[in-house]
Amino acid sequence: KATVSVLYWKMKFATLCGLPLLALALPGEHCNMDKYPTTYPPTMENMTMPHYNINLDLHPEERWSEIATTYKTGIHTLVNTFLNHSVGGPNTKLGHLVKELLDIDHYRLLEKVGEEYAGEIRGIAKYADLDIGYATIFQAVYELEGLCTSIVAQDAEGKIFHGRNLDFGLFSGYNWTDGEGGFPGEWDLTEALRPLLFTASFQQRGVTIFNSTQFAGYIGIHTGSKAGVFGMSVDSRFDNNFDEYLLKWATTNYSATLLTLATRDALMTATSYDDAMKQLTTFKPVGPSYIIMSGVKPGQGSVITRAPGTTVPLDVWDLAGRLQNGSYFVLETNYDHWKKPPIFDDRRTPGMDCMENIGQANFNGIEDLWKVLSAGPNLNRLTTFTWLLDPLTGETVSYKRRCIGVHGGKGVPGSGTWKYGCAIW
Repeated sequence: KATVSVLYWKMKFATLCGLPLLALALPGEHCNMDKYPTTYPPTMENMTMPHYNINLDLHPEERWSEIATTYKTGIHTLVNTFLNHSVGGPNTKLGHLVKELLDIDHYRLLEKVGEEYAGEIRGIAKYADLDIGYATIFQAVYELEGLCTSIVAQDAEGKIFHGRNLDFGLFSGYNWTDGEGGFPGEWDLTEALRPLLFTASFQQRGVTIFNSTQFAGYIGIHTGSKAGVFGMSVDSRFDNNFDEYLLKWATTNYSATLLTLATRDALMTATSYDDAMKQLTTFKPVGPSYIIMSGVKPGQGSVITRAPGTTVPLDVWDLAGRLQNGSYFVLETNYDHWKKPPIFDDRRTPGMDCMENIGQANFNGIEDLWKVLSAGPNLNRLTTFTWLLDPLTGETVSYKRRCIGVHGGKGVPGSGTWKYGCAIW
């Protein structure tokens, strides 16, 4: 049978047929920082996000009331966009998958996530005036699609830094009637997601337990940190079994955990990097993924490669080993690090080239991660935000991103607009 991964690349090539060659991966094999000038911190006002405190002392159905009410219109826009065409329509394998999920009794799915999280989902549905089935399926959206870049690096003094771009919306279709910077079009789902971004502090008794960057309506954690303990980001991974295990989880008594609920549990309960690593390498995930971890001590960083249906990770690629081999970072996009990325979506090679060009001796933490994550194709038209973390101090910042501009246009340093254009993914 056709697999999700095969469908994924077929859809990429189908999209490719309708797009100018200029707008594709752009990277070649080299770093592009010189072609994408930027400054840190950025000065554009529309890049900042609002901040909310999530009071975990409240009843679960009340925790997201302010956010669900504030972002009600945007949540509806996002859900409608996703349901209408975010997976390529009803005639694709992913389209059938979403339809099957929607046909499942939502009460059964709520039981799968546990009463506390089920209560939060019910509260979002209530305050956003959203169908409870849609609110529930929305929690699996990151399991269905996403493209990202995550980096963990250690400076010359042994301090760890973590950064990520979250790219989302590939299967949502490209809207040729919109667009900025002289280039027609935007990804529909990406455009629906950006207005829903905010940063959050999850608190108990007035004390922050962990921080995250969120999309309104979503209770899981794809990007988060626990000050002085660890940070984590998750990148999508595509394999041949995802649809099988997702439907098995949704329709039978098969026991597994949604990725971003497992990461939220770890952020809530782990008391050390090692504790978090143990939790996130031993749970049974619903779907495949990469979990990128950063700690507070030299050498504490890793890329955990997970497959569905097992409590044993496929691979743990650790920073300590990289340091022994003369490197100072790990970088993950959406492909197994021991395999070559496809030539039509190679964000890994230019990103690694940028990091190697900087070198550990000159690596300046958050500022240099910002520069690498601001260079194409790691910054592209699917990028919704950039997140940067100092795990030891807990300093964390997130900025909305929009990569606009085409070849021959004018660049605006710091804005995400460049004369060398933006890859569509």
